[in-house]
Amino acid sequence: MALDALTSDGGIISIRPVQPDDREALARLYGEASPESLRLRFFAAPSSAGLAAEVDRLCAPESDGHVAMLAAEGDELIGLASCGCPDRAGRRAEFAVFVADAHRGRGIGTLLLEHLAARARRHGIEQLIGEVLPGNAAMLRVAHDLSPDAWSRLDAGVVDVGLAVADDETAGPAVDARDRAAERASLRAVLSPTSVAVVGAGHRPGSVGHETLRALREYGFAGRLHAVNRSGATVPGIPACRSVAELPTPVDLLVVAVPAEQVLDVVADGAVAGVAHDPLLGLGGVHTDLLGDRALRLVPMTDLDAGRMWRSLRAAPLLTGYRGSVPVDTAALEDLLLRLGRLAEDLPEVAELDLNPVLAGPDGVVAVDAKLRLTPAGAEPDPMLRALRPADPSREETPS
Repeated sequence: MALDALTSDGGIISIRPVQPDDREALARLYGEASPESLRLRFFAAPSSAGLAAEVDRLCAPESDGHVAMLAAEGDELIGLASCGCPDRAGRRAEFAVFVADAHRGRGIGTLLLEHLAARARRHGIEQLIGEVLPGNAAMLRVAHDLSPDAWSRLDAGVVDVGLAVADDETAGPAVDARDRAAERASLRAVLSPTSVAVVGAGHRPGSVGHETLRALREYGFAGRLHAVNRSGATVPGIPACRSVAELPTPVDLLVVAVPAEQVLDVVADGAVAGVAHDPLLGLGGVHTDLLGDRALRLVPMTDLDAGRMWRSLRAAPLLTGYRGSVPVDTAALEDLLLRLGRLAEDLPEVAELDLNPVLAGPDGVVAVDAKLRLTPAGAEPDPMLRALRPADPSREETPS
């Protein structure tokens, strides 16, 4: 099963175990690597036979003695990490990490090693060890960032490194800092876009799309603006096209202001066109307020909180296959709740974020409509916090 992760520049990658049908992509990853990258990984220029043997090793079935994970962005394989267990009694495994040249510096090595450690822990592995050339400073930093108990020593021109396969509670502070930076970077296109396209922005005053586009222009948005409507007719002062696919260049933010049944098609077109973030605005939703079926938790949230939130709803059976219906991906729903909780912690300027509706299905969840309200950090006091009143001197007890 693939898991999505945020890179340090806010990009989204998928991390999953290596499968036998990844053989061609793995060979291409090594084949396109620079000679220096291959030297840092294999300590010498590998032969074609050596690379083929390495690909065979990576594609072997997962076991207590072998774990391999890869990172992909779209259909492109951009990195991998693996470990083998030469010391079955001591529960140690030798690890290696390799990232494509064009994707270095994005925190992908750290993400891969983090997921590799978590998967290795399931197989009883307690420590990852490896050999790194002294010139491979990036790999040395990744290992030390992942575990506060990481160690290293120079021996015969090679740096031996080791790190405990710890649980999430003892992850290094650098990993936590990377997570926070990635979350902020992933929202940069929403909070500070340089280009915006409004889908459904026609000529009729008062319509959602028209007024959104007008507000962006009149309130001083300095980036590129585009209108997208069925006729492709230019909205006064703003160029237009008939579909997202016809946008001349990718945009940072796609504002969707079309009927609910058209939203998923627009989002799909946006993904093909290279839109960074979407959607922000929509015309869909259901009237669940009538039932008052809600759940509330305070941040910081844990995975237990996220699970209890949806299970506490009276309508929860509808999510788990009530009367033969198809169960939805509740793990994806819990992940969304945890991400929202983390967002509330890390970005105090987000005063309100309303996702409505969120479509949940067997293959994941999709936020169709979102409403975001920002305030300067610290401008609004937390209504959930209680303030202690100053002590009343007249009521203080005097010592006898």
